Amino acid sequence: MRDQIAVGMDEISQRLPRTLWIGIILFLALLCVAYVLSLSELSNPRRRPLPVLGQVADFTLTNQNGQVTTLADLTNHVWVADIIFTRCAGPCPIMSAQMK
Repeated sequence: MRDQIAVGMDEISQRLPRTLWIGIILFLALLCVAYVLSLSELSNPRRRPLPVLGQVADFTLTNQNGQVTTLADLTNHVWVADIIFTRCAGPCPIMSAQMK
């Protein structure tokens, strides 16, 4: 009986490394497939564009350094505008700090 148990244990110990390696190889293959799929999803040109929430009329603004910015400068870029009254003593400084 002990001989049969010893033979059974030898078979298990020989199969375990092979099964372990097969599992590791399958896991790595799965990771590679997931990586390739994530790359193709990131470079997918068929992504939907962002929704247009409104149109902005053409404008010209001058910043504190005297540089002029127009709508054409910002076309095809994502941007956020925060236009404030710089001499405002009320909520403007708090709003500007939060926007920063």
